[in-house]
Amino acid sequence: MSFEIDQGEFMRTVSQTLGETAFVFVEETEEAHLSWGADEILEARISFHGPSDGVLALAAGEKFATELAANLLGIDPDNAEAARGGRDAVGELANILLGVLLERWFPGDTTYGMDVPVVRSLGTGAYEKEAGGAKIRLALVTDEGQRIDAMVLARGASVPACSDD
Repeated sequence: MSFEIDQGEFMRTVSQTLGETAFVFVEETEEAHLSWGADEILEARISFHGPSDGVLALAAGEKFATELAANLLGIDPDNAEAARGGRDAVGELANILLGVLLERWFPGDTTYGMDVPVVRSLGTGAYEKEAGGAKIRLALVTDEGQRIDAMVLARGASVPACSDD
């Protein structure tokens, strides 16, 4: 079974979840106008299964990942623990976001499931090449000027077997 994703609803859900979970406020932007900067890109992917199958991906630069970890842990972004927790924070945020999205996409249906998030580091070129096959993709900018991408990849998209710690 296939399902359609409404761009506006996807944006509202991503924005609301980021704000409520991590105190991160975003707006949609044109991808071409906002670079990733010098950061490596941390991308979390999670497969979901049920009435329809696919992969949710959430990507962020390392600087944003550190700030996200600090917000989730309630510590200062300069704390070394925030820097160490960036990768896990991106994976956890993707996990939370997918849970919210599945409830909205398949209300009342409890036959869906999701795998464990896999987070990996990618250079800009490799990331853009892999993101090109997205069914739907949002390029977002935070109130601090950091870029975040959220996308849904069609069934059959690859999810790496393990993270590259």
